[in-house]
Amino acid sequence: MFNHRPIRRVFAVAVLLLVSGGCKFFNATSSGSARSGPAMDRLVAAYDDLAMKKFQVVADFESAAQGTLFRAEPAGSTASADAVVGADGVHSVVRDIVIGPDAPIHKGRIAYRAVFPSKLMGGFDIGPSRTKWWGTDRHIVIYYTNKAKGQVYFVTSVPEPAEWLTRESWSAKGDVKELRTAYEGFHQDVRNVLNACPDCHKWAILEREPLRRWSDGRVVLLGDSAHPMTPYMAQGAATSIEDAAILARCLDAVDGEDIEGAFRRYETHRKPRTSVVQAISSANTWMREGDGDTSWLYGYDAWNANLDQPASNPQMKAA
Repeated sequence: MFNHRPIRRVFAVAVLLLVSGGCKFFNATSSGSARSGPAMDRLVAAYDDLAMKKFQVVADFESAAQGTLFRAEPAGSTASADAVVGADGVHSVVRDIVIGPDAPIHKGRIAYRAVFPSKLMGGFDIGPSRTKWWGTDRHIVIYYTNKAKGQVYFVTSVPEPAEWLTRESWSAKGDVKELRTAYEGFHQDVRNVLNACPDCHKWAILEREPLRRWSDGRVVLLGDSAHPMTPYMAQGAATSIEDAAILARCLDAVDGEDIEGAFRRYETHRKPRTSVVQAISSANTWMREGDGDTSWLYGYDAWNANLDQPASNPQMKAA
C-alpha cells in the first residue's frame, strides 16, 4: 500500500493524501488561489497514479480506523484517504485542525533578502565561500548562488517593530535605502554588496515553540507545519527533508497496517532533534564562536538512523 515514492513527493504541495495504490496531492492555502505551477504540473503529468484537485481552503478532517475523510472549501468538496500528511508551512491550516488555532511568534525581527547579478558590484568579489557577518543585534549572510559567480544572494536579520508583519510571503517588497542604513556600520565588503543591490524583499521572521504533538489519528504534520524555525541555521528545508525520509521509513515498516503507530514512531524519533534545532536557531548562536561540535547536525543519516531511538541531537551526545 505504501512505498517511498509517494511519501518523498510531499514537498511538491501543501497536503498529501495517501491512498491505496498511490497518492493524491491537495493544496491547503488559507486565502487566495490554490498554489500550483509548472513544476507541479510536470510532476502530476509524469505519474499515472497521481491526481490533483485545487481547493481554496482546507476545512477539516474526520479520522476513523479505516481512514480519513478530507473536507475542503468550496463547500461539499471531499476526498477520502488512508492518511493525511500536512506540510503547509508556518501558517498551517492542518496544524490548526490537529492542535487547535494559535498564532506564530514574532520576536520583532525581519529579514531582507535579494538575488541580483554580480556584475552590478562593478568587479568587486565577495570571496570564495559563504560569509555570515555578525553585529551586536543583527547579521547578514552573503554568497554566490553558483560556481560561475554570476549572481549574489544575501539574507539578513534585523530588529523591526512588531507592528510590521506580513503573512508568510516571498513577494513583500523592502526599502533598499532602509536596508543600507541598517548596515551602515558594517564592514566595507557588506556595504559594497548592499550599495550594488537594486531592490530587495522583506518578510517577518516567525517561529513557534515545539508542539505538544504532531499527529491526530491518521493526520500528521511535517516540516514547518510541525516545527517552524528561524533561518539562522539554514535547517528549515533540511529538517523537512529528514522528516519525509523518516516518515517514509516508518510507514514502509508497517505496510499500511498501523498508520497511527507509524506516525507516533516518526514523532518520537524526530521531535527531540527538531526541538533542539528550533531552540538553537531561535537564539542565533549556531557556529558563532567557530569551535562548536557540528557532527550531530550534519552527520545525521535519515535513511539509516535507528527509528527506535531519538534522532541525533546534542543532549543525546552528552549522555
